[in-house]
Amino acid sequence: MISRGFADQVRDQADIVRIISDYVTLRKRGTNYLALCPFHREKTPSFAVHPTKQIFKCFGCGIGGDVFKFVMEMEGCSWPEAVKTVAERCGIPVPRDAFASTPEIEAQARWRERLLQIYRLAGEFFQACLASERGQAARQYLADRGIRPDLVRRLHLGYAPASWDALTAHLLGRHIRRDEIERSGLVVLREDASGYYDRFRHRLMFPIFDSQGRIVGFGGRALGDEQPKYLNSPDTAIYSKGRQLYGLYQARDGIRRQGFAILVEGYFDYALPFQEGVENVVASLGTALTDDQVRLLGRYTRRVVINYDADPAGRAAMQRNIERLLAGGLDVAVLVLPEGEDPDSFVRRYGVEAYVRLAHSARGYLDFLLDQALAGKDIRSPAARTKALREILPTLTHIPDKVERAASLDHLAERLHLDGRVVREEFRRQSSSESRSPEGGSEMTVTPPGEDMTAAERRLLEILLNCPELCPVVLAEMEPEDQEGLPTAKIFDELRRAGDAPIPYLEWRDRLGENEFLLDLIERALLSDPSASSESLLDEARACVRALRRRRLQRQLDSLQWEIERAKQHGDDVDELLRRKAALARSLMNISPGLSATHRQTQ
Repeated sequence: MISRGFADQVRDQADIVRIISDYVTLRKRGTNYLALCPFHREKTPSFAVHPTKQIFKCFGCGIGGDVFKFVMEMEGCSWPEAVKTVAERCGIPVPRDAFASTPEIEAQARWRERLLQIYRLAGEFFQACLASERGQAARQYLADRGIRPDLVRRLHLGYAPASWDALTAHLLGRHIRRDEIERSGLVVLREDASGYYDRFRHRLMFPIFDSQGRIVGFGGRALGDEQPKYLNSPDTAIYSKGRQLYGLYQARDGIRRQGFAILVEGYFDYALPFQEGVENVVASLGTALTDDQVRLLGRYTRRVVINYDADPAGRAAMQRNIERLLAGGLDVAVLVLPEGEDPDSFVRRYGVEAYVRLAHSARGYLDFLLDQALAGKDIRSPAARTKALREILPTLTHIPDKVERAASLDHLAERLHLDGRVVREEFRRQSSSESRSPEGGSEMTVTPPGEDMTAAERRLLEILLNCPELCPVVLAEMEPEDQEGLPTAKIFDELRRAGDAPIPYLEWRDRLGENEFLLDLIERALLSDPSASSESLLDEARACVRALRRRRLQRQLDSLQWEIERAKQHGDDVDELLRRKAALARSLMNISPGLSATHRQTQ
């Protein structure tokens, strides 16, 4: 763990423009620097860096933060590693006392380093075995599968010999203690607890690398009748199956160049396409994606093409993973191969060019889901269309972007030959039904953060965050009720507490915790350029406050009108409700283009 004090020192001395320019070509535009985003494919620059505020933001894919966040995303490393990387590039020595630690943390760090050494030695042993006489069967198997020696070397493939203790003996001979081998996960306790035996025996070995190119685990493919056919390393201090993607270390540059990742299921589904030049492919180490794997993919791309086996199990797995990828904010397409084919067999049979064409023309996930739901059914049947609609709508609730969700609903209505209004109403009904409280509370529709924001609210944030000296004046005129229910209410509260003192970006992260939506708003606002005089901006900010107040009063009027209509239906007295409505209407009309109502009363 790096101490916060040292990290702050490095951040203060680092030039974010110089660090980022090592990765992308920056061009000055006003107070910012612009570039094509390195995290997603684009033709028009939407990636901005502010040299004074020391932050970056892509207005296309949404990734933003400080210099450490940029290095973490580009290198796929941890925060302490990013701090050390930036320090080294800036020529800042890393003193020993920069590491904030405890005996427990130090012990864990030592064990992780020891594990990395053990797995490196194991990888070297397996590679040597594959190249030796006892690896003949494994080499023949690879040749039969079309894997060439150059890929064997590139992926560091190996062979675990058919021995109960060959790896154990090798590690003991390299001064690894027996208790360390037992803790490493590379050996298994015998059923009678009389000792251990090697976990991997007579298997083709696929090393799994972390983002820094270190071996952290293995996958072993049986070469005989052993079960299971594929055996993976257990979770350790350096490896978790749900947090890794096979081949990502080798494919990350290809993913950035191509602008998308092809997600396959198995080692050979990865290996053969990769060997033939498809360098933007990764494997999920199983059919069920995890949130950690989705976030890991999101570091390198915003578009994923899923290509699992074309059998029923593979199609079902693709359907399950679509929702998780959508929830992670990724653009999802599906590459469907002919029945009975997988990426490995397809490339061998039809060639890599045919595979690449299919990958680039992969269908959107919605068409894939529709084809699945309508397979073997009569599209003219109202019952079939209704059933398909209800099967697919829950998936669309995972789309965080309002515009994309609306476009998907329209496309769904068009494909099913249904009225768009009916489809949207059914979507709202299902969303409301799913948002019932577990205790059986009343139905409520959950509005995703930011969907209810207006231009006035966003502009007010831009002005106040970039011109903190206006905060005391503007926020004094903003009544507490004006921000009630706003997604940005917490930001306005923090600005009130700060007075006219600017709040640095990093301090916002401390104040808002892990609220990524609010941090995204702040990043976008800080990189905007108000480009006007203080007097003009003050007038504009006051106009924004009035707009928020008018909106609040209009909502109250709408709600009151609904109460009046309901009271009339029940024969209740509505005189008091009408008086309140008249008062609200007068307040709404009296909001002048000058000062707020609260401020006028003090004049």
